[in-house]
Amino acid sequence: MSDSTRHSRLQSTVGLVAEYVVTGLIMLMTLVTTLRMLGILS
Repeated sequence: MSDSTRHSRLQSTVGLVAEYVVTGLIMLMTLVTTLRMLGILS
């Protein structure tokens, strides 16, 4: 039982980290695109 609990906890932690990484990448790409557009416009 403790093994399955540990596994599920690890799985949820990995999912949470993956969510943060994906969100960070999307924000970074949006920022880079915005800066590139601003550079082109100005």
